[in-house]
Formats: sequence, C-alpha cells, structure tokens
Amino acid sequence: MSWAPRDGGEQDSDSSAGPVGNTGTPADGSSGRVRVVSAAGAWYSFPATGTAVDWVRVGSAPGAFTFRPDRVYGFHAHAAVTDADLEEIRTLAGVATLVILVLGDCGAITDTGLLRLKELTSLHALDLTNCRHITDAGIAALAAALPECEITIE
Repeated sequence: MSWAPRDGGEQDSDSSAGPVGNTGTPADGSSGRVRVVSAAGAWYSFPATGTAVDWVRVGSAPGAFTFRPDRVYGFHAHAAVTDADLEEIRTLAGVATLVILVLGDCGAITDTGLLRLKELTSLHALDLTNCRHITDAGIAALAAALPECEITIE
C-alpha cells in the first residue's frame, strides 16, 4: 500500500471522517469509533473500497477523531513525537482501519518506544525513515511482532 496523500487542507471536503462534535459523536452525524490522540500529527484516509492513490487529509491531532468502518486511515506523526507519544498511539490497537503509520523524522523515538507499537496488528506499513535512535534490533523485534507490516527505514 503506497503512501502518497493529497493535502486537502485541515479538514478535507470528505466529511465521512474527522473531528467529533461536543457530544462525542461525529460532527457529520455518522456512526464511527471515536478515539482521542494526544500525539501531534495529521490523519489521512481513503474509502475502504478505493485505492491508495485516493489518500486525502481528513483531520489533525492532538484531539478526538472518528474512525469510520468504511474508510482506511493513516497517521503522519509530527517530527516532535516521542516515546511517550507512542504509548498514546498504542491505544489505537483496536482500530482495524488504521493501516499506515508514518514516524519518519521523529528523531526522539527509541527502541523502547517502538516496541509499544507491537499491538497495532492492523498496520500494513510503518515508515521509520530518519529515526536515528532506533536500532536494527528494535526494528527486528517489531518486525517479528508485526509480520504483515512493511517497515521502511530509508
């Protein structure tokens, strides 16, 4: 699955996914699973029946976000994300539609933080490009825990 998102702005015109209203329900009245993520980054999505070339930006974090079962999601973390933020991202383990995680250029991440992601079994792709504190041993341990996930380090 390729990661080539279009930047549709802070909230793309696709209102089928995104921030929640004050009531804890999706702002567009749709059904979905709401999760709060404190790690900084951007959410991207495409229809589950679409193709990966249809990635569009649908929201930002930190904040609450609604995961729709008819969409597939990717999260592009801000470069300032740390091991502590990965613990927060780990809580998304039950979100089967989270398939791509981009941690490229997150220079503060270590093997300890990386191993917190082993429960994200729905991941198909993980980008660790330029994560200078991650070792081959950390990558190998995560790859063993997530055999279906393609891990990119370059």
